[in-house]
Amino acid sequence: GGHVISLARSLSFNGLGNAFHIAAINGGRHVAPLFAGLTVFAWTEVLETAEIPGRDDVGALRLRTIATKDRPCADFPREAS
Repeated sequence: GGHVISLARSLSFNGLGNAFHIAAINGGRHVAPLFAGLTVFAWTEVLETAEIPGRDDVGALRLRTIATKDRPCADFPREAS
């Protein structure tokens, strides 16, 4: 559970090294177990950006982190836009 979430976040947050604060983790689900020897692939998608009232030096992002086992990111089916 928590180990896989931590692993996915650390793999997928390339480019967010200057992130100041995580305000909330909204939810998550695990649909299959992960065992030793499997490979975890992960990435993060930006779902929404928002301005912070009264601040022009910071903003907020709504992100979705996706992790797969033994399935590269490029092979993952995307939702229709």
